[in-house]
Amino acid sequence: RLKLWRLLELAEQELEGKRAAAPAAEGAPPAFLRPFVDEARWAPIARYYERMIGDLARRARGGGTELVLLNLDLADQVIPGSRAAQDRLRELLESIGREHALRVIDTRSLFESCEACFLAHDGHLSPEGHRRLADHLASALREPHRA
Repeated sequence: RLKLWRLLELAEQELEGKRAAAPAAEGAPPAFLRPFVDEARWAPIARYYERMIGDLARRARGGGTELVLLNLDLADQVIPGSRAAQDRLRELLESIGREHALRVIDTRSLFESCEACFLAHDGHLSPEGHRRLADHLASALREPHRA
């Protein structure tokens, strides 16, 4: 019973925190992207990705495989206000790619002007979006990687 009361107390604190959170300003990124543009929150995220991807790169090379990074940039039209966060993530992946001699594939230009690539009111890829992504990846992976 004590554990249940503690769990209830934690849930109430969590709910209070969500209620207290101010709504996003017009043009601001959605809540799930805010850590990417908040300096204090970004630093540990960036360090985590640098360490994790560096470790994966070493393991992949040790196993004789190529690790390829995919920056799935869905365009600002899908997630309004997301450009700054997506730019920051793109820069991080490109930096990690250079540091560890990894191939980085980017989809920014692929979806820039393709309304039909996304499901309406959803943001997930449509059949057209999946076709474009598959063709883009197949083409990029056919080219030899230049480290």
